[in-house]
Amino acid sequence: MATLRSLLSLGFITLNLTFWCVPLVVLSLSRILWPAGKGHFRSALRWIYLTAVRADDWWFESVLGHRLDLPKPQLVPEAASIVVANHRSWVDVLLIQSLMRRSGSIVNFLAKKELAWIPILGLILWAYEFPLLTRRASDSQDDAQRRLDDMRRVQDACDRVKESTSAILSFAEGTRFTRDKRAMLQSPYRHLLPPRPGGFEALCRALEPQAGCVVDVTIVHPEPFDFFRFLGGSVPVPQLRIETFPIDEVCRAGPRRWLNDRWQLKDEMIAAALPKPQAG
Repeated sequence: MATLRSLLSLGFITLNLTFWCVPLVVLSLSRILWPAGKGHFRSALRWIYLTAVRADDWWFESVLGHRLDLPKPQLVPEAASIVVANHRSWVDVLLIQSLMRRSGSIVNFLAKKELAWIPILGLILWAYEFPLLTRRASDSQDDAQRRLDDMRRVQDACDRVKESTSAILSFAEGTRFTRDKRAMLQSPYRHLLPPRPGGFEALCRALEPQAGCVVDVTIVHPEPFDFFRFLGGSVPVPQLRIETFPIDEVCRAGPRRWLNDRWQLKDEMIAAALPKPQAG
């Protein structure tokens, strides 16, 4: 029964995304053909995004019985935000979208360029102009050029976010946490991978003049956690703990230092929240 619910949930999420593909294509092409109306098109894209997230939330709560008891982030009005979070599962994206929806904000995220080739997901990345970053240099460019190109894409994304007062999500670890990756990277943390501060620092510097905020999200996953079983309703919702900081305050502290300090606190917070192993 749980497997059937998982498959139905996966089907519902896929159908929900697929349903909006046609209007996304129409709006995106219209935005290109009629640049003067981009404000109207962005409003329509925002409505589609928030409606799709609301539909997923309805399924999780009404069908699966999950309690999405998420706080409402206190964002700076008319200013862009940065969401920084640890990352372990695809459910992290769904939960952060639900979290930010409560403040009426859509979420862009720094995505790997390879994701653009995934059906439906690639269309969403294109329609919402997500910044697509490359993980390694190609034959025609060196690693320094790759980094410069990625920073340019991040800056372009920040410029667009400023216009629409949305949020950009940064999974600062760069990939999903696993025990094997933790060992391979010799992480100093028990429940996290070392953060990669370059992208986060670029976001902070680009958005600092607008004086928005950084929403720091700590996701505590139940142990063991399985995304497919979560879709079946047999694994509880991970805990989300948030703190909000002005971007200019983060920049004054130094984004790299601030991120490392937060990662140490995150690791301690996750350790304290997880059940202690039974002696004997």
